[in-house]
Amino acid sequence: MGAPDITNLANCVEDARQAALDKDRGPKDPLDYYELVKRLELACPKLPPLYREAACKPFIVRLEELGRDGFEQILRRDPTKEGEAGLLLDIAQAILQQAEGYLELPTDAFQEVVADLYDGFLSLEDRTGVNPPDKGIIAPLVKWGRPDYGPYTWPVSATLIVGVKAAVVNLPPAFARRGISGWSSLAHETGGHDILHADTGLADQLTDLVYSRLVESGLGDGLPRYWAVLFVWLESFRCLRIPKQASATSVQTIVLD
Repeated sequence: MGAPDITNLANCVEDARQAALDKDRGPKDPLDYYELVKRLELACPKLPPLYREAACKPFIVRLEELGRDGFEQILRRDPTKEGEAGLLLDIAQAILQQAEGYLELPTDAFQEVVADLYDGFLSLEDRTGVNPPDKGIIAPLVKWGRPDYGPYTWPVSATLIVGVKAAVVNLPPAFARRGISGWSSLAHETGGHDILHADTGLADQLTDLVYSRLVESGLGDGLPRYWAVLFVWLESFRCLRIPKQASATSVQTIVLD
């Protein structure tokens, strides 16, 4: 096999650097409760039926259960938007950006890539003898925003807390114009975190498998346990800001790590 062609590597690096310097934050977060509910009601009919029923409608129901006071209390309790407020606002942004045509062509491309990655994993031909994921069989919704956090995802284990049956994947808005190498992170976010959290117990199974295979290989000095624990730690750290517990009816009772 010949050496890889890296003729344009310098251009790729410069493209990524320019994307990192671009601090476009995308649309402002919808912080007015009544305006948000109204926009969501107008947005629902514009979404594909699958996302209308699995995401938009149940999200409106949950917001109405919260009411304005509950919504504003969450915003005050999570001023950095790294926990429960971030979850609510990112779901809202994912729905509104799709329905209101924000960066329409790049958003369609973003959604298509994520859907292909997720649906490929769900393909019945590729999952012979394996049941569908327990929590999420719908490809994640996508959104642009929060460049300081880079690419990230709210897996379905988090979005289900507010009744939404699809994960949400984020890219910095600059990636709609440049930073093409950053799109490779979608395989990690979608095929990694979102798939991992859609199957109950999958992380534990993988941890046990890593440990047993390393033990079988004869690796000593405590390294099998180290790598198995590191796998769990890294996944927990990546999802550190994701709510872990909530009541069946209100996001207000979420307990954050």
